[in-house]
Amino acid sequence: MQDSLGGRCKTVIIATISPALSAVEETISTLTYAEQASGIQNRPVASSLLRTLRYQGSGEVRGDGSNTGQGNCDFAELEMKVAYLSQEVEEAQAALARQYREAKDQAERAQAAEERLSETEDRLESA
Repeated sequence: MQDSLGGRCKTVIIATISPALSAVEETISTLTYAEQASGIQNRPVASSLLRTLRYQGSGEVRGDGSNTGQGNCDFAELEMKVAYLSQEVEEAQAALARQYREAKDQAERAQAAEERLSETEDRLESA
């Protein structure tokens, strides 16, 4: 039941019950299902992982008719590595941008300090 619910969307279950005595079993069954469904919490799964699982489940057939499931696994592994490395690149770029901003701020502060020092030296010489 958990696999059929969730995904990238919100899932809403509306449980309709009847107050009639003739529908007691169906009402209990509906309430049991609704209670089980309300306890399900899905975590998002990356699309590349889903594709990997699909590729692992299906074997690739070569031109000579033999099955090459290994090719799909290799492709899936490479696809996962590409996704991982892309994430690493994004993180490295963000870190580099942060370091650049910090270095720029430090350079501006150093220049402002040098200007204040120069002004202070000029005032001391003229005094």
